[in-house]
Amino acid sequence: MVPQQIVVGYSWKDYIAALLEKGHASKAAIHSCGEGKLWAGCLAFDISREEVLEIVDGFSDSSILRQYGININGKRYTLTRISEGKIMVGRDVFNGSGCVIYKCNTCVIICVHDENMSLGGCYSVVERIGDFLCNKSF
Repeated sequence: MVPQQIVVGYSWKDYIAALLEKGHASKAAIHSCGEGKLWAGCLAFDISREEVLEIVDGFSDSSILRQYGININGKRYTLTRISEGKIMVGRDVFNGSGCVIYKCNTCVIICVHDENMSLGGCYSVVERIGDFLCNKSF
C-alpha cells in the first residue's frame, strides 16, 4: 500500500502507484518534457514520443490541441480546459472518459480515467503529485 503522503526517495513507479491508488485514474505515465522519454507508466499505456511532445507544446500554444484534440495512446480527447498553464483536461465526447495532464518543469504527468471515474478525483490526485514534483524542482 502506498502511503498518503509522498516522501522523498520514491522511485518513479511509486508516483504511478500514488496516482492510481484511490481509483480516480485508470492509467498513468510520467514522461520527460524535453524528449518525451518514458520515466514510468502503466503496462499497455503506450504514449508515443510524438504524442507527448505534442501535449507539451500544447501548454505553450493550445490551438492545435483545441482544433484536433489531445492524442494519448492512440485515443483522441477533446481539450476542455488548460488551467494556470500547467494542467490540461480532456474528455472523450462519446463515453465521458477523460484525461488530466500536469506539466512540471522537466516532466509531464499523463493520466486517463474511465467513464465511471470522477474527473474531479483524477484532477485532484494529478494536481497533488504535480505540485509536489514541481516543488522538488522536477
